[in-house]
Amino acid sequence: MRPWSIFSACCLLAAAGCFQQGGSLPSANAVQGSTYSAIPAKVKFKTVYSFNVSPDGGVPEGNLVAGTGVLYGTTSIGGAASRGTVFELQSGKESILHSFAGKPDGEDPLAGVTELNGQLYGTTWIGGAYNYGTVFVVKANGKERVLHSFVRGADGAAPLAGLIVYKGVLYGTTSAGGATDLGTVFKIKTDGSESVLYNFKGGTDGSNPSAPLTELNGSFYGTTAAGGSSNKGTVFVIKTDGTEKVLYSFKGGKTDGSAPFSGLTVLKGALYGTTSKGGAHRLGTIFTVGTTGKERVLYQFKLSTGADPISSLIAVKGILYGTAAHGGPVQAGTVFALHPSGTLQVLHTFTGGTDGYAPATGLIPVNGELLGTARYGGASNRGDVYAVTP
Repeated sequence: MRPWSIFSACCLLAAAGCFQQGGSLPSANAVQGSTYSAIPAKVKFKTVYSFNVSPDGGVPEGNLVAGTGVLYGTTSIGGAASRGTVFELQSGKESILHSFAGKPDGEDPLAGVTELNGQLYGTTWIGGAYNYGTVFVVKANGKERVLHSFVRGADGAAPLAGLIVYKGVLYGTTSAGGATDLGTVFKIKTDGSESVLYNFKGGTDGSNPSAPLTELNGSFYGTTAAGGSSNKGTVFVIKTDGTEKVLYSFKGGKTDGSAPFSGLTVLKGALYGTTSKGGAHRLGTIFTVGTTGKERVLYQFKLSTGADPISSLIAVKGILYGTAAHGGPVQAGTVFALHPSGTLQVLHTFTGGTDGYAPATGLIPVNGELLGTARYGGASNRGDVYAVTP
């Protein structure tokens, strides 16, 4: 399943029979844009922590979450049983909160964790009682409990994305399972009571959602990696009663994106995201779509600026920041900023050495820095936590 875990997970499922903050919008002149600028001298980069695998974690695939003076995250391998971990990082010192043990515990968390009432909630894409993934909770003292083991069938299976909280309830997606085995949107209470809100049908409907949901005005917005009118993926909206609507179907090719693996970011009432493929160079795009379904391509990646962006964007003071898993001078990935003018600025190009390689996650802002994880690289080539100061 390495080194391309999220894509590989979807391929394995297919083989098995299933398949923020305010600012200005980029100008219309940015549509189909390819303008970029070089890395400015003032940008600073540092490695915060390098993973070492067992008994430490390794290969982080999920976003970080910030607590008071501490960062929390997951690694997809490593730990006492070499099946992944939940870790905390404080002042550059890392400790393992939980090591996953596999069945009936979870295994291989590909998403980060979500904090609710002082506890950390997350998903594993395999493991659990039926080996189709879990929803778990970890307390501050490291005690872990599986809240739900996915069954497949009518239930979901293989959750690749993390959870969001809305009115004290957790919501998420599974990339497979459900009535047609093409993925679901589900909700789960903190007592473990789970129910499927929506079953994807494929065809003009979306299929195989691999990204977290985004809440806006009481509705949930998300992406599917496949399905839609051109089978290139979709942007959809779903209400709390389970009513779903496809807002936009990606067309792919040289003028539109395809295969969105990222979630959506809200900026001034519009939704922003990335597609892993499509665009003039077929290396991915940055797009915006309104709640009415009108879409615009804001930037098309070229090899020098990034390739295969699969992580969600963040918006800080009107600028969108994100990562591309590949691209750059040695194809090890980039950190970028998209300015309101439509200009994309590369903030860091990974070397594949101690700075990291293949960033698959988005960034979080902490005290003026943007923090993220790289899947590989670092001192032991098992991934790291890094910080960029724009």
